Amino acid sequence: MWPKLPRKSKNGITAAQHQRSLSNIRRWKWILFLQILWETGTAQSYAVNFRIEKLRGEVIEYHRIKKGSRAAQQLSQELRSLTQSAACGRKKGFILPSLQRMNNKDRASVFRRACKRCSLNGISLHSYR
Repeated sequence: MWPKLPRKSKNGITAAQHQRSLSNIRRWKWILFLQILWETGTAQSYAVNFRIEKLRGEVIEYHRIKKGSRAAQQLSQELRSLTQSAACGRKKGFILPSLQRMNNKDRASVFRRACKRCSLNGISLHSYR
């Protein structure tokens, strides 16, 4: 009875698109957030819930929200230094507490507006997965 809707094409983000989106963002918290997404490939809700005390050497541990299982990702030296600077000397808590308090839709809206400013079409935060 209802007509089938055409599927939208889903594309992963390329390195060029990632660099272009980073060049348009000025806040270091968002740059760090996008770098975490780029290197780990996790969902945005996992990335904002990364905790300082879960950083062990070059590995970060986290729990998947839907499955409840434990996961771990190896971080590059560059991302490791960025997360340490974001911790600002804190020993525990979220790496990005201000982004963690935002709603998923709000983070997606901010990213969409940043992509529009630099004429990037067809990508979203989910494209980092």
